[in-house]
Amino acid sequence: MNRLQIRSAAPAASLSGERFTSRLATVDSEVGYLPCSVFTPLHYESGYAYPLIVWLHDDNEDEQSIRRMLPKISMRNYLGVGVRGTRLVTDGDPFAGDEFATDEFGSETDGYSWCQTLDHTFLAEHRVLEAVELMSERFNVCPDRVFLAGRGSGGTMAFRIAMRQPDRFAGVISLGGGFPQDDAPLARLVEARRVPVFVAAASDDEAYPSSDCCDDLRLLHAAGMSVTLRYYPQKHRYLGQILGDVDRWIMELIAASGQMSVVPSEQSGS
Repeated sequence: MNRLQIRSAAPAASLSGERFTSRLATVDSEVGYLPCSVFTPLHYESGYAYPLIVWLHDDNEDEQSIRRMLPKISMRNYLGVGVRGTRLVTDGDPFAGDEFATDEFGSETDGYSWCQTLDHTFLAEHRVLEAVELMSERFNVCPDRVFLAGRGSGGTMAFRIAMRQPDRFAGVISLGGGFPQDDAPLARLVEARRVPVFVAAASDDEAYPSSDCCDDLRLLHAAGMSVTLRYYPQKHRYLGQILGDVDRWIMELIAASGQMSVVPSEQSGS
């Protein structure tokens, strides 16, 4: 597991300003301060083009949540990058204020959240696309296998970004995050129909009740989207099973696309 942190205001295409330590790399970027947490698979093989999972955390968390989530999906199958939320949580309240998160790496906070307003969506989209670009420069990423995933409010933001940029993602995964209801998320419906959707919901999830999930499912089916729904008794107790189902869903998509590559023998398995 590595940390990737992006500061300053130079073009991202120029990486001449990189400085490495054992766990932290600082890269110049035109988007300013963009902290990410990077997951590299066990026995990473540079000759193999890996699928990439871009992870958007839940409220009161940060980009480091990818350290807990990606190993439970697979230790071997994916590269991953966690992106920090756009709003700084104040006193444990993810809805307090709408200021943009700009604190320095390592400072004490209550975590971050994803404000669902249009300006925050623009910023989140920019951060995600920048993270994908930097991962592709640093590692061997298969450009046709970039998956955008999120939990809670991160799942809703993943929907927003994937629907706005449907040509950039091979699939979108939302764990307990509802489909957005504002800002015309299906404005690019024709292109969005090619993006497979994985939705995980749980009967004990008060933030995403079954009634909301059913409404989202009806909307997505009416829109002609390809949707896979997994429903679980409890969201925390079954988290390992949920993430295992995410792994199987992605692998099935890759196999169905006819683009399954031969992974080096030491990487076989999850």
